Amino acid sequence: PTMLVDMLKKTDYDLRQLDGIEVPAAALTDYRADFQNPVPIIYQSGYLTIKDYDSEFNFFRLGYPNAEVEYGWLNFITPYYTSLSEANAPFYIGKFSQELRAGDVDAFMERLRAFFADIPYELNDRTEQHYQ
Repeated sequence: PTMLVDMLKKTDYDLRQLDGIEVPAAALTDYRADFQNPVPIIYQSGYLTIKDYDSEFNFFRLGYPNAEVEYGWLNFITPYYTSLSEANAPFYIGKFSQELRAGDVDAFMERLRAFFADIPYELNDRTEQHYQ
């Protein structure tokens, strides 16, 4: 998994595109680590699965197999992009949800500000993507 994180840090790939991304069939059999396109490695790691197939254009639509895998992916990747430790990431994400459900906008916004403040400005060339 650390190879995957190292690869992701070297690219400006937008991780928000993963759920529902469409890729050519040939991309899923690519065994080489491609720093410009981490999708095959993420798929081969089991974080993504085939959700649909377009036989006309030979494209696969990928997505997270289930909510548990998606949550696991977020918990795995979050500490590498923020100052959160791996042990605290699930707690932090859970607190976001609790504050939203409770309607505690002030606490949510404060947590959100702190979260964004910890993202390094030099993370990549397209830094504004991390704030969307």
